[in-house]
Amino acid sequence: GAVVAASTAGGTISILKGVDGSVLATRRVSAEASDTAFLPSEVHFVAGANENLSVVGDILVILSPRPQQHHFTISTGSPHFDVIIVSGIDGKQLNSSDPKVVADAAKVMSIDALDLNIPSSDNSESRIICLRGCFVDSRTVRFVVATADGNISVHDYDVESRTSYLVLEQINITNESEHAQGWSFEQDVGIKVDICSERDCRALFLLSAMSNHDIIKICWFNAENMALLCEYHLSPPSGQAKSFNDQPKILALEPLTSCSAESAVSAVIAFKTSASTAGAVLKVIQAVLKDREND
Repeated sequence: GAVVAASTAGGTISILKGVDGSVLATRRVSAEASDTAFLPSEVHFVAGANENLSVVGDILVILSPRPQQHHFTISTGSPHFDVIIVSGIDGKQLNSSDPKVVADAAKVMSIDALDLNIPSSDNSESRIICLRGCFVDSRTVRFVVATADGNISVHDYDVESRTSYLVLEQINITNESEHAQGWSFEQDVGIKVDICSERDCRALFLLSAMSNHDIIKICWFNAENMALLCEYHLSPPSGQAKSFNDQPKILALEPLTSCSAESAVSAVIAFKTSASTAGAVLKVIQAVLKDREND
C-alpha cells in the first residue's frame, strides 16, 4: 500500500505506485524561468500516519527552493509559499489494479501551501532551510522548522482545517550545565524523526549541534512537549589528536532501533575529521532515556 515520491531537477515532483513504479501524478512546483528551476525540491512523508490512523491518510511535504530575489524576510511580512503539503494520499487505493479505484483515490488528494508564522527576528535570514514533521495525534502534525538565522521553531498543523499555528518560538538545545557553551544547530545535517510505538514518547525529533568550543552533540527531543530527553557527545576516533582541525564533521545522521525500545534510543552517524585518511567513519551510538547516561 505504499507510494513513492520523487523529486527531479527542473522543479518537478512525481508520485509513483509502490507496487510497480508507474507514475500516478507529476507536478511542477517551481517557476520554469526562476533561478532555482533546476534545483530539486526536498520531499518527505510525514512520519507516524499509520500509528495515529490519520483522518487524511499519508501526507507528503515538499520544500521547494525559493528564487533568490523572493527570499522571505520578516520585515516584509510575506507568507511562506515554499512549503507545499499533499494530503489525502491513500496508498492502498492508489496501488489498486482497478483504474476507477485509482482515479477516485487521486481525486481525494489535496495540494495546499503551508503558511507558517515564523518568529519575528531582526535577522533577514529567516527563510526556511529545513523542516520535518510527525503526527502527534490523528489530526495534528507537529513541524520542527529551522531557518537560516539558526533558529528552530515548532508549529502544529491541523489536517482537517488545514491551518497552522506557532507552538514554540525556539527550542532549547542547551541543558542546564551548558549555558556557556553557545550551542548552534548543524544545518547541513538537518532534522530527523524517530518513530517507535514501544516507547512512552513514541515520536522523537533528532538533530545535531555544535558549541562555540567546536564540540558536537546529538540531541533527542520528545515530539509531544519538545523536551530535551537525552544527548550524546561525539568525540574524535581513538588515537586522533583533539585539535580544532580534528573535530568530527557530521555528514549524515539517521535514527536506528535501539537494543531496548522502551528505555534507549539509537542512531548511526557518518562523520570524518581532517586526520581521517580512509574516508567517512560510521558510528552507531546509543543513549539511555531514563537517566541521560550515554553508552
